[in-house]
Amino acid sequence: MDYPHLIGGDAAALVYSRSMPWDHLPGALILTEAGGVIGRHDGGPLVPRRLEGGIVAAPDQDTYDAVVAALPV
Repeated sequence: MDYPHLIGGDAAALVYSRSMPWDHLPGALILTEAGGVIGRHDGGPLVPRRLEGGIVAAPDQDTYDAVVAALPV
């Protein structure tokens, strides 16, 4: 339910601490088709086989970059 809210403008970005692929891949597809960006906390791409680390989703690249930069290392 979070990804449609992001696409609809109800949220500025989404930050998740876990990355189970079945929880995020459908929303990631919808988001990227709508022009949004999704990736890892470290700025890397979302890779379904990689379960450690978190996810950042944003409506555009600039917002994604700003959120990743603001996260603690």
